[in-house]
Amino acid sequence: MGLSLEEGRFWVSQKVIDWLHNHFCVRGFLVNSLPKAGTNLLAKSLCAFPGMRTRYADLRHLDPAVIPANRSPEDSLKPRVVPLGVTWPRPVSRAGLRETLRQTGRGQLASVHAPWSPELLDLLTELDMKVVLILRDPRDVVISAARYIPETPGNVFHELYRPLSFEDRVRLTICGAKPTRPDQPRVRSISDACGSMLPWLQEPLCRATRFENLVGAEGGGCPQRQLEELRGLASHVNLRCRTWMLSRIAREAFGGTHTFRSGVLGTWRECFTPTISRLFKEVAGDQLIALGYERDFNW
Repeated sequence: MGLSLEEGRFWVSQKVIDWLHNHFCVRGFLVNSLPKAGTNLLAKSLCAFPGMRTRYADLRHLDPAVIPANRSPEDSLKPRVVPLGVTWPRPVSRAGLRETLRQTGRGQLASVHAPWSPELLDLLTELDMKVVLILRDPRDVVISAARYIPETPGNVFHELYRPLSFEDRVRLTICGAKPTRPDQPRVRSISDACGSMLPWLQEPLCRATRFENLVGAEGGGCPQRQLEELRGLASHVNLRCRTWMLSRIAREAFGGTHTFRSGVLGTWRECFTPTISRLFKEVAGDQLIALGYERDFNW
């Protein structure tokens, strides 16, 4: 049964009210994650709220040299830096990063891969900037990275992964690697990468969600849980959206981004050999339990 003209005008007016609020009143905030943990799913979901848009420049893959090396007066004796990057953390100028983040205006979000650090926490507190963090089963993160990186020439780790077999790529992602040449990147182990994100869970300015809760029915998740997650995230950053619009956002969130491959839960079960499972338990079993994906080592 279709809407009457008056009902249609009412729904449009409500959407316009939400659009205006989100576009002009919601302070810019950060979407944060491990690489391949669902950053695009989260950003796409939040940008589907009326009036929201992503920042003009993605901060996830910026080389530190791209962050302007601004200096503040207190930097005159010793320049202050902030680590950016989870798999390969590198220092960037605090003053330069402050200016970059400050340009994330109202109704905008910026995506990052940023480990917790007192320096970044201090900067976000100064800017009154909130964080939404998405977590994902680290075993699925490992499989997604091992598939994605060799197929992506622009990725900083592409040359390391490309010559390897799939199993060796998985091993590399689990164990990490130290550079063998000055121009080669460092790869943090999945344990160290996860550990660098855990302190965010204790920060009031951060609200965490999980890929498994946000992916919805098309990725093997629960539609009701997906709606609950969207409501919680919206409340954290002061986003407004009517229930009927929220259901539409949930339906359209799955897939459709340039890094999307399958997005299905539990892919690791099809890919982990007994040897890889033992290796993962040895390297990152404790982090898996700390993140709540297992209760013990009996998996």
